Amino acid sequence: MPETRPGSSSIPPRTGFSPALRTGPPTAPPSATPTIGEARGAPNDPLRATLLELLRLLNAAESYDREQEKGLELAELEFQSAEFWGVRQAGVSVPVALGLLLRNQMVRYIGAGAHSWTRQRNMGPHYRIDVAGKEFLANSVQNEGRLT
Repeated sequence: MPETRPGSSSIPPRTGFSPALRTGPPTAPPSATPTIGEARGAPNDPLRATLLELLRLLNAAESYDREQEKGLELAELEFQSAEFWGVRQAGVSVPVALGLLLRNQMVRYIGAGAHSWTRQRNMGPHYRIDVAGKEFLANSVQNEGRLT
């Protein structure tokens, strides 16, 4: 039996594996997960940062003077956000993030368009930022002072 000092417990310290560590931290049920409008994660949250980056790209596409070509295709969004840290380092999937924006009605799906003179091809299905997406983007910039 190990020596004990005066005033200390005679119970030796625990060593080894604890069964409580096997289960891991408790997780919230799927229905309790917040929407992106409710999520106020840390500034380095890769999913939130990627969502804001996609909204920023779609908002920039809206500002171009191309009436029939507003919005971006999925391939264009993936290409333009490929070097963004949330996609490159954290591995956030652009189609999954775009699906989350669609589900929260921040982005609209537009079907295949007519021939695009700037793209020199027929425009495929593309996405445009919606009013709720612009509000979320503006509020995020106002509250956080920056996008990511």
